[in-house]
Amino acid sequence: ENLINTLYGVLKQTYSIGITSKAIIFVDRDVKAIYFKGLKKISKHQQTIYFEYVNDLVLHVPTNIIPQEREDEFLEVLQRIVDPNKVFYTGF
Repeated sequence: ENLINTLYGVLKQTYSIGITSKAIIFVDRDVKAIYFKGLKKISKHQQTIYFEYVNDLVLHVPTNIIPQEREDEFLEVLQRIVDPNKVFYTGF
């Protein structure tokens, strides 16, 4: 079942992502939220953006769910919303 859902999502491009002032919400097989509160570091490595929190929790978002033509815009909005003076950015 997971394989079928993954193939369907990738082939039909049904996965999506959105950003608000408080979180990134994205859908792959599930709905997931990456909240900005408590962040200490955001890093980009290959096809993944990692979010490291003050309590050593690390969450990630695959960049392949961001439309390629809008990836630069997404990263600019992210840096505008999450203050670079409070959160360390690397790999951008």
